[in-house]
Amino acid sequence: MSSKIPADAFDELRDFLERERFTGKDGNSLILAPHIDTGKGLLRTQKGQKLQLFDHGAITGLELGDDKLPEETLSNRPWLRKAMETHRQAFFHGSDAYKLRDIGSRYTWIKLASPRIEALRQAFVASDSRVRIGFEKDAGDPLREIDNPPDVQSNKHPWLKEVTVSGGVSFFGGMEDGEPQKTRFRFSPDLTCIVGGSM
Repeated sequence: MSSKIPADAFDELRDFLERERFTGKDGNSLILAPHIDTGKGLLRTQKGQKLQLFDHGAITGLELGDDKLPEETLSNRPWLRKAMETHRQAFFHGSDAYKLRDIGSRYTWIKLASPRIEALRQAFVASDSRVRIGFEKDAGDPLREIDNPPDVQSNKHPWLKEVTVSGGVSFFGGMEDGEPQKTRFRFSPDLTCIVGGSM
């Protein structure tokens, strides 16, 4: 989400990519566009500029709306479908969690060759075979988990399966009857991303 007009936002992305190349960090960054279908998101701010400006290869993935699937987002947007096919961009779902219980409520299955940023980039490029939206719905129905999700526990290598946090801060449940509440986080064996600010 941005208060910038699209032209300025894309100019800043280009400047960022140039700096990455000159500092030898090419391949260490991945640009994913969040909130694309909200009032201040990428698609809602393009308006008349969308045909000229969306055709930009810096963006790797576009986050679907909380209740949207790819075909719904592409509906009546042939320019978007063409741009995504041209630049091998992919849709993904994420949990925009404002409450603890929302973490993990929406997700995307992504198959990686190795746990690296470049592997994640390649997975998005090969989205037809490596990126799988974890939800489906019938017309007018809310999202529901797909019936046949991949078995993420089939890997043979060890991984950190879960962490329990016992904390007094509000994000981790706060205190109840003088005792800190415990919160359990379960992780994927392949890739788990936790992004947060203070609290």
